[in-house]
Amino acid sequence: MGGAITFPNGCPTNVRRGGFLYELELWHDKACMFSKTDEKSGRLMGYEVFKAKLQKERVINGRALPERFHFPHNEAFGEWAWSYQNLLKAIKKFKSLWDEQ
Repeated sequence: MGGAITFPNGCPTNVRRGGFLYELELWHDKACMFSKTDEKSGRLMGYEVFKAKLQKERVINGRALPERFHFPHNEAFGEWAWSYQNLLKAIKKFKSLWDEQ
């Protein structure tokens, strides 16, 4: 989906990935919370909460890549990203990341 709005911490409003649509529900400079919906069925699968991270500008194979929002990879879960089926538990985790010093 082209033209997605990007927030100041680089967090996009939506991401399509692996047959799922992730839509931004809450954001802060320290954390993001996305709802996760199955694109085929339209069924809400849960919520993903993670620390807001930016990948620094870098050069790969001579090609400059600008700084960009870092959506979590599978290995990030349990480390700096968490998945919840319960909205209140997801919000609680988001708030705990927001409150981190």
